[in-house]
Amino acid sequence: MRLGFLGSGTGHINSQEQSLIPGFTFGAGMDFRIRPHWYWGVGFDVHRVYPFEIGQHMLDVSLGVKYMQIGKQSKVAFRPSLFFGYGRLAVVRTIDTTYLNPADFITFKGSLEVIFFSDMAAAFFAEVGVFEAFEGWDGRNRIRFGPTALLRAGVML
Repeated sequence: MRLGFLGSGTGHINSQEQSLIPGFTFGAGMDFRIRPHWYWGVGFDVHRVYPFEIGQHMLDVSLGVKYMQIGKQSKVAFRPSLFFGYGRLAVVRTIDTTYLNPADFITFKGSLEVIFFSDMAAAFFAEVGVFEAFEGWDGRNRIRFGPTALLRAGVML
């Protein structure tokens, strides 16, 4: 499980550029070892994004690959990862008008996890990376968010 922040960045709705304010991100995932050092991962995340400065939730389901490097006597590991997924943004409304219909996206996350192992049954990690939702379409508008910084911390069971 992981919790953190999406940084500020830019968004594009059709050809109109907008500044995005920081939002939060929460997620859970599961990793499957496929060979020494290599893992497949599946993740489910909820991101808070701000099109038109209106906070909306984006659901993101992704699949990716991770490579873990750990020393023989070390309690710290480094794990870079690349994920691609499907994102869904809710309707974006103001008091007077609906600006965007529900939109579907292709998403990308690239990150580095620094994992701190303990003597307990859990390990703790910090994650730094980049998130982008590109090729979004709501039936009328082309929508894109990012790239934006991704900073999270979490626990592995």
